[in-house]
Amino acid sequence: MRNLVLIQILAYLFISPLTLMVMGESAIYRLDLSVVFLLSFIAGIVIAQGGRSTAVGSVAVSPPSLPAGLKLCLIALTCAYIFVVISNGLIDRRQGSEVMAQIYANIPLFDLFILRIYEIIFYPVLIVIVIGLHRDTGILTKLLLVSFFVGFLFMGVMVSRSKLVIPLLFYYVIFIVPKPDWQPISKNVFVLGALVLASLALLIGLDRIKDFDSLSVYFIEDVLKRIDGLELISLVDEIVDIPFWGTLDINMFSNFLAAIPFLEKASVLKEMGLTSSKSYLLQIILGYTQFDINNSVLTDIYYFGGYILLIVGSCVYGYFVMKFDLSIRSNSLWQSRAKMAFMLSFLINAIRIEQDYFSIPFNILRDFIILYLLFLGLRFFVKSESSRS
Repeated sequence: MRNLVLIQILAYLFISPLTLMVMGESAIYRLDLSVVFLLSFIAGIVIAQGGRSTAVGSVAVSPPSLPAGLKLCLIALTCAYIFVVISNGLIDRRQGSEVMAQIYANIPLFDLFILRIYEIIFYPVLIVIVIGLHRDTGILTKLLLVSFFVGFLFMGVMVSRSKLVIPLLFYYVIFIVPKPDWQPISKNVFVLGALVLASLALLIGLDRIKDFDSLSVYFIEDVLKRIDGLELISLVDEIVDIPFWGTLDINMFSNFLAAIPFLEKASVLKEMGLTSSKSYLLQIILGYTQFDINNSVLTDIYYFGGYILLIVGSCVYGYFVMKFDLSIRSNSLWQSRAKMAFMLSFLINAIRIEQDYFSIPFNILRDFIILYLLFLGLRFFVKSESSRS
């Protein structure tokens, strides 16, 4: 996982900004923030590793598998999700962030419930399904996987090349790199799935080229600027004098209220598009009318806590990324349900640096609760089945 994160750090915080500066496409960036973030991230890796070698261990926890009734419920939920997406006009999510904010603000409550539940549980449940393939390859499991694949295509991934490859990255990190003593699917199936998703990503890229005057303009606007992780914080830094210890602006956390259901203020925030720290900086601090911009995890921690939080936050990030890699390498990931739930939740939410840093812990906690309760429920189900037989 650390190599994937390091590649993103280099691309988002160094290669893209430097290339845009050389080409004269953007103003001067705060590259010092990139250097501090990278060095602190590496320091966290070194601290976590501690100079110790890690031996490969054995799997102590049986891979979980879902009961038939739950599989049927998940298939039904997938069908309901697809219907809600189609009926609410959410197939094309490239209608602009402002339009999407208005659509979500006006979605019926029950439809919104289905959307949120499915999108929240999707990756945790998908990982459990794939892990369970080690000993559960029945027709119902295969049907569930197919339904999840179809549901995945309706989650806005058809307009996002990065989202298309996320499931492949999860599988690559968990089962390809560490070379464990068991794998849920064959190498040929993985390669086939990778080719399908890579082909879709290529088609998306080719389809976007026609919207630009030339290939060079496309490369600048849809590739380089798309992975520019320094633009937002550099724009903010031009109008805000950020002290060494940061602004300590607690208003940037108001977006977390938008995630609370049945709250009137949450609906207002969604209508305004203030659903992230990024949108707060973009609209409130910069006064822009646009709802979205490229971003990276260093933006909100530096704005709020300055160099101090930037150093601590990136060091903590590197520490847990390395701890995840060590747990994968030693197979200790599978030796405790609580550890399995936490580490998989960390992988799901921390593998991408193009997001708000402060949202990561909350999302990890949410997915940890989902996975841990699911693992406990499956354990109880297995014991009940054993006692009956």
